[in-house]
Amino acid sequence: MKPLWQRLVLVFCIITILVVGVLGFFSASIIKRNYIENREAQMLQSAKLMIENIEASGISIKEPNEALNAQLHKEGGLLDSRLTIVDKAGNVIADTEEDYRQMGNHKNRPEIKALLLDKNLTSASNQRQSSSLGYSMLYTAVPIMEDGKLVGFMRVAVSLELIESAITQLQISLIIMAGVIIVVATLVIIIMVRRIARPITTITDVTHSLAEKDYSQRVMLLPSGEIGELAKSVNLLGEKLQKNVSEIQEKELRLTGVLNNLVSGVLLVNMEHRITLANPAMFELMEKNPLNHNYFEVLPSYQLSNLIKQAFKTGDKQQAEVILYGHNSEKRVDANVVPIQDKHNQRLTGVILVLHDITEIRHLETLRSEFVSNVSHELKTPVTSIKGFSETLLDGAVEDPELRKEFLTIIRDESNRLTRLIEDILQLSKIEQQQIKPHFESVDFVDVVQRVLKVVRKPLKEKRIELVLNLPESYPLTSESDGLHQIALNLISNAITYTPADGRIELSIENAVEQAHVVFRVSDTGIGIPEDDQQRVFERFYRVHKSRERETGGTGLGLSIVKHLVERYHGEITLTSVEDEGTTFEVILPTHPLN
Repeated sequence: MKPLWQRLVLVFCIITILVVGVLGFFSASIIKRNYIENREAQMLQSAKLMIENIEASGISIKEPNEALNAQLHKEGGLLDSRLTIVDKAGNVIADTEEDYRQMGNHKNRPEIKALLLDKNLTSASNQRQSSSLGYSMLYTAVPIMEDGKLVGFMRVAVSLELIESAITQLQISLIIMAGVIIVVATLVIIIMVRRIARPITTITDVTHSLAEKDYSQRVMLLPSGEIGELAKSVNLLGEKLQKNVSEIQEKELRLTGVLNNLVSGVLLVNMEHRITLANPAMFELMEKNPLNHNYFEVLPSYQLSNLIKQAFKTGDKQQAEVILYGHNSEKRVDANVVPIQDKHNQRLTGVILVLHDITEIRHLETLRSEFVSNVSHELKTPVTSIKGFSETLLDGAVEDPELRKEFLTIIRDESNRLTRLIEDILQLSKIEQQQIKPHFESVDFVDVVQRVLKVVRKPLKEKRIELVLNLPESYPLTSESDGLHQIALNLISNAITYTPADGRIELSIENAVEQAHVVFRVSDTGIGIPEDDQQRVFERFYRVHKSRERETGGTGLGLSIVKHLVERYHGEITLTSVEDEGTTFEVILPTHPLN
């Protein structure tokens, strides 16, 4: 497509040519008509003057005669016209250019005929091609009257060749003038149109850029008038578009950031039942990319598909707890389906599915329930013993010294067990809730282990357990003395508890592969831990051998406390065990956890 200014120039030029052409045509026509009218008036005056002169000379004009013809030649020589006298019958009786005797009857000539037909006419004119001369002539005839009676006609004829030549010259002049006008007008139009079209072209380019999402473009040329106002409006539109798009992009980025970091899975389904949006959490829950698929093809649960179907059908929110079966896992999710309405809340445009993984919550609820059950059971046993033996004493057994001593000893032991249980529960709770902030200091790990061995010396001796120590003279590290003492005490006590008489326990402290870590290892030749139980020994109140541990007065919380303390010090604990052969616990701790 041609540029706007070229199209405007072409239109204006065509209009100019048409206007100049039409004006030239009508001007030529008006000039020609005025010229002929003026000529006719002159010819009429000449005819009347000739009649008066001939009448004054006394020559008869009723019939042909040489005197009349001579007088006519004499008068006609003074005029640049052809004079002809015709009698009332149409016969030529005198003529200034031809032999009147050779000329035919003229009663049918238009100008003569008009006067013959209408007696009231004072003159008649006609323009036609002369048959005798071969070019256009203008004829004007007036009646010759004597005593109120028509006796003939005086006709004056002039050649139109001069008129046509003048008209031709006029037309040439008009054409030249029109050409000059057209050229000048074209130049003026080009200048004006380009001045008008340049800002319009600029505005068009800017609007195209805005349509192509380049909102930084502006109209730099600001002319006056309506086009200037249009340019200002386009600039204002660009500014508002840029601002609005920036706000939309910012909101979109925030929304994308929220969706991408949302722990809940979010999925959008349109009215064609195709999934148009899903966040990474949804990818993880579904274990696949669901985008651009029908929801019933990719959702891993019929119950989820049915919830979305019901939301589309009823337009109401749907909620249910659903189990998702993956390749190697089973997840429990809280599913919420929310219909999306248009801005007028009159038409459904899609639904949003939100899946919140509650697997861990349900697991924690189960653990909490088990914990309450275990605590209730563990508390019930010593309380029942204390209550039973105290009632027995009150019923009269207090009078028997042996029974009194035995029962009071049992009540004391059960009270001590109850105290240990409560203390372990409180300490584990504080560690889990991180109520106790670690107070790191320089500690000699070897000294901590030696102090623990003094505490457990009696049961070691009673069971004749061989103790093998692979300890350096000292091993300083940054940690908590009480926490290390509890870790060592629980692990060594467990080894003593589950190692039969005449067994063997080995303790060692050494550097890890990474010099910044220490390895504390406790190995025994005890009854071992079945493989199925090894993953659960660190759970609260979990006992591999329940009856045996209750006999020894254990609370079932020791290894759980050890695990939490080790994690508190940024370490890790592992175990290897073979049933009926023995168990090894290995604790790896950083020597400087603050670094």
